[in-house]
Amino acid sequence: IAPGMIYLCPGFGKGGLLAIKTDGTGTLSADHLAWKLLVNAPNKPSPLLLDGLLYIVSDAGFSACLDARTGADLWKQRLSGNFSAAPLAGAGKIYFFGENGTTTVIEPGKTFKKLAENKLAEGCMATGAVSGKALFLRTGVKAGGALYRIEE
Repeated sequence: IAPGMIYLCPGFGKGGLLAIKTDGTGTLSADHLAWKLLVNAPNKPSPLLLDGLLYIVSDAGFSACLDARTGADLWKQRLSGNFSAAPLAGAGKIYFFGENGTTTVIEPGKTFKKLAENKLAEGCMATGAVSGKALFLRTGVKAGGALYRIEE
C-alpha cells in the first residue's frame, strides 16, 4: 500500500485522478500533489487501492492498473460499455460493473488477466458489495431492477 497518500477523483464535469501527499499541516500546496492522471481517468467511478496498486475505470470503459506510489501505468484495457460503478475487490478477484450489465472479472496484479465476463440484462450503475463470500449487485439502469446475491 502507499501510506501517506490520498487518491481522489475531482468529480463530475471533467475526469481526473489526483494522488495527494498527506505530510505536513495546514493548507495544501502544489508540492502536495504527488501525481495526476487526466487522460482516460474516472469521472464517476472511484479508484480501487489494493496491495499498492490502483485499479481504475473511466466512464467510457478504459480500465487501467497504476502503481499507487508513482502513478506509472502497469496495464490498460478497454472494457465493454460505459461505467458509473467503482471496481470492487472480493474473493481474490476484481470486478468491473458496466452500465450495459457486463461484469468483467480479472485477477489482481501488474498484468491484465481476464478471468470471466458475465452479463445481467438490467444493467448496473451501482458499485457492488461484498459480505463474506457473497457478492451483492443492484441492477436496473431503468426502473424494475433487482438485487442479486452471488455466492459459491
